[in-house]
Amino acid sequence: MRFIHAGDINIGAKPDSDKRWGKERAEEFKDTLKKVVDKAKEIDCDLLLISGNLFCHQPVTKELYDINLLFSTIPATRVIITAGSSDRLRKNSSVLDFKWSSNVSFVLSESYDRINIPSLHTVVYAISLREGGSDISELVKEIKAEAKKDSGYTDILMFFNERHGDEAYERELTELIGAQSFSYTALGGAESFRELERGRIAYPGFLTAMDMHTTGEHGVIVGDISSATGKMIGLEFVKLADTCYIPISVEINERVKAAELRERLEAEMDKRGRNNIYKLRVTGKRVPEEEPELEALRDRFKIVEISDETEPQYDFSKLFSEHPDDIIGFYISSVMKNGDEEKGSLERRAMHYAVDALLATERKRSQS
Repeated sequence: MRFIHAGDINIGAKPDSDKRWGKERAEEFKDTLKKVVDKAKEIDCDLLLISGNLFCHQPVTKELYDINLLFSTIPATRVIITAGSSDRLRKNSSVLDFKWSSNVSFVLSESYDRINIPSLHTVVYAISLREGGSDISELVKEIKAEAKKDSGYTDILMFFNERHGDEAYERELTELIGAQSFSYTALGGAESFRELERGRIAYPGFLTAMDMHTTGEHGVIVGDISSATGKMIGLEFVKLADTCYIPISVEINERVKAAELRERLEAEMDKRGRNNIYKLRVTGKRVPEEEPELEALRDRFKIVEISDETEPQYDFSKLFSEHPDDIIGFYISSVMKNGDEEKGSLERRAMHYAVDALLATERKRSQS
């Protein structure tokens, strides 16, 4: 049996809405889900598991209709969906009364659903999060007790873990799930692909990047389970999303000119792809007259943040000799009493900015 495990699809999300590419990003969530369906067709997928947050909010009927129409194009693939933290079930949720395609099951139980798929000799135990909370640990215990009665079947457990990233809880959860209880456990909630137990308990991560906190590649897990033994025989992460958030950090010295720095950053972003979104950070020393001037890069690349942490490399001894009796000289004399090497990074930057301002004021006076 071949399955695809996706999670945190977040239909309806609108990241970077204030940026020129905001509309394009909003459409990408639907486009990437279409790629999941295309992948299911390509690999003759038997089972598509969506472990929470298909939507980033309570879906309206129109959204459910559009998604259902998409899933109806893969009638040979059984689709099972659980609710996560963003689309958790409420008393007035539109999904409660929605009629899905015959190949789709949205888990609505207040505890868990046992979905029997005889054609695949498989049982899926699935938990949807509800308004008011769900005790996942207690439900897993109940499911384990029931799963013992289904010996001989391939058993799959799936749910959204609200406490993803809590290492202590995840260790307890892994122990609770147990080494022999389920062929595979499909978790949702984590930002990136991660396995709690290699080849057996995993998060696929967000299907599409949401912001600079969700760096790296995004996609789905593709797995194979032996129909004869019910054991995993293969598990891999498959990248599907076109856009990644990528931080780029460059350290320079006073020999690097502003134009050279811009060319270096342009080349790096071109190499990684103009479809990606970048956060730029520049550190190190520079010639005082060589401001990085990186804002123009925003016209050609998708950049959410530019951080210039460079420090002008002043020769304070030379400056003092040129300004022994004015305010610049007095300032340099006062701040250099303890030695520049003893100052922290923030203090040195403040000192450099102050000298910049004083020199700029002097230049204006000389020009007037």
